Amino acid sequence: MRFTRHPAAIFSVISAIVFIVTLIPDFTYIPTVPGASNGQTAILVLMHVIAASVIVRLLTSTPARQSR
Repeated sequence: MRFTRHPAAIFSVISAIVFIVTLIPDFTYIPTVPGASNGQTAILVLMHVIAASVIVRLLTSTPARQSR
């Protein structure tokens, strides 16, 4: 049973919005932590970007199973 014709596209858009929201603490809270440097924040953001892109790619490129 499908609820939409383009589930991968919808998932990608929702993922992008959630990804942007998850970056907010990286730029607002992390710089206020004593000892946190700009380099550490940049690496944290880079790890989030890589993880998000790999996860979204894997979940949207998996072929759908055919029902019998």
